[in-house]
Amino acid sequence: MDGADKFSLASEEQDAFVSELGRLMLAWADVESVLFKVLKNYAGVSWPVAKALFSGTRARPAINLIRAIADNTGTDDQRVNDFEDVFRKILEINTFRDFVVHHVDGSVFEFEDTDPSRRYISDQLRANRDAKTRTYLLGSSTLIEMRDDCEEACWRLHPHLAPLDQSFQPGSGRGERRPWSFVPHQPIRLAKWTA
Repeated sequence: MDGADKFSLASEEQDAFVSELGRLMLAWADVESVLFKVLKNYAGVSWPVAKALFSGTRARPAINLIRAIADNTGTDDQRVNDFEDVFRKILEINTFRDFVVHHVDGSVFEFEDTDPSRRYISDQLRANRDAKTRTYLLGSSTLIEMRDDCEEACWRLHPHLAPLDQSFQPGSGRGERRPWSFVPHQPIRLAKWTA
């Protein structure tokens, strides 16, 4: 692949990356909305009380509250096992999404020379210790996987919106469950950056 083709493909990937990052943020907002509804349901409170108590609760604290309520109220294992599977995926996405959002460079990006559909995202410039540095090689396809799993998580949480006094039927609000797509990337090692 010559230089012009490489930069053309990298430019197309940049446009796709920016677009998919926006779609991921919208899907993440849906996840937090559904978690709020599940939290309200498990807490057994009215909407006004839920708004007063849980307003602004982000994904991780909402999950922790749902877990605590389930533990303290003796929620049956079927429900707990079902939402734990979804929570694990949401937390994986949350961790990786946070890293991408806080360390992506929107104006200047480095891409993989042999594969312009993947770019480097690193905290190498801002990490307080070299041993803590992480760098990932990913592209818009990774963001699509994360977005798809956000949507799947929302659908899998829909059965948890049914009244708690009804028997629980795990499933999906859209019918059959889809397999998870996103697998967290392993960091890669780069040469030490120096100014």
